[in-house]
Amino acid sequence: MTQTWIQHLVTIESAPPLRLWTGQGGLRLDGKLYRGGGAALKVGAAETAAGDPDRRLTLTLSGIPKDLRSKFLQDAGPQKTTVEWVYSQDSGKSWRRIEDLSFRGRLSTPSLVEGALQVEIETLRGDVDRGRPLRWSHEDQQRRFPGDKGLEYMRALAQQGQEASWPP
Repeated sequence: MTQTWIQHLVTIESAPPLRLWTGQGGLRLDGKLYRGGGAALKVGAAETAAGDPDRRLTLTLSGIPKDLRSKFLQDAGPQKTTVEWVYSQDSGKSWRRIEDLSFRGRLSTPSLVEGALQVEIETLRGDVDRGRPLRWSHEDQQRRFPGDKGLEYMRALAQQGQEASWPP
């Protein structure tokens, strides 16, 4: 009976791209080098909403080197990220991608949970469902409270270089 090992490839599209995999040591696949995370890198199960396709995955990194930790903690915006599945049937000597099985999304804000760094990868579908964020602007205030002049007053003070707080 043939035994099959399954691992994950994680590619974060930063400059330069950060490539990790859940196995030990380095892995060269299709001319790209993936840095091994081993037991320190875990990819959670995909979360879904009722009747919808997968929406988010959670990456957990524990005991990781400072250079990797800083890559995740820098505020470079929501970076595009891909998680792919690979398998080996020869005790890890050669690895192949599982075609048509991947997860693409954007990194969310990382957090520290019990000493481990956790970051979610959320699909664009999750962004669409979240809706438009409300901002503290005169325009958004008018949508919520037509005729209100409070934020218009605050904007005028700010343009004059005065610090203001509300209520005055």
